[in-house]
Amino acid sequence: MSKIRIKIDEVEVEYEGSDSFLKDELPALLDKVYALAGAQPASASKKHPNKDADNSGGKKNTANGSVGTTSSIAADFSAKTGPDLALAAGARLAIGLGRDSFTRDDLLTEMKSATTFYQKNYSGNLTKMLVGLVKAKKFREISKDTYSLSAATKTDLEARLGS
Repeated sequence: MSKIRIKIDEVEVEYEGSDSFLKDELPALLDKVYALAGAQPASASKKHPNKDADNSGGKKNTANGSVGTTSSIAADFSAKTGPDLALAAGARLAIGLGRDSFTRDDLLTEMKSATTFYQKNYSGNLTKMLVGLVKAKKFREISKDTYSLSAATKTDLEARLGS
C-alpha cells in the first residue's frame, strides 16, 4: 500500500492504495487534472525550464515548434486505423514529450487519450499493430514491450508536424 499527496498550485490529488495504481494509473490521472486546471503548473516550469511538456492539453514547445495532443496529431495524420493511431501516439511520446523510448502500456495509454480516434478493439489488436509497425520499420523494439520510433520515422514525423 502506498500513500501520496500532490499539490500543485490550486490543484491537489491525494491517494492511498495499491502501488500498481501509482505506477499504472496516476500519470493519466494527473494529465486529466492538469487539463481540468487549464494549464501546466507554473512551479513545474520553473523547476524544469528546458522541459516544456505540458500535460494540460499536450502541447510541447520545442525549439522547432509545437506538437499537440495525440488526438491533434492523429487528426494531422488523418489517422483511420489502429496502426495510424499508434504512430500518432508514438509521435506524441517521442517528439512531443521527448522520450527516447516508451513501453507498450505508455503507447496504449496515449492511444486511449485520443478518444475521437480510439476504438476498444485496438487494445486487443495492439500486439499485431506493434509487430506490423516494427516490420514496417516505423518502430524499433528496444527490449521486450519497449519501443522507439525508428530514426527515419522520427525524421519524417518531425517534418510532418513542423517540429
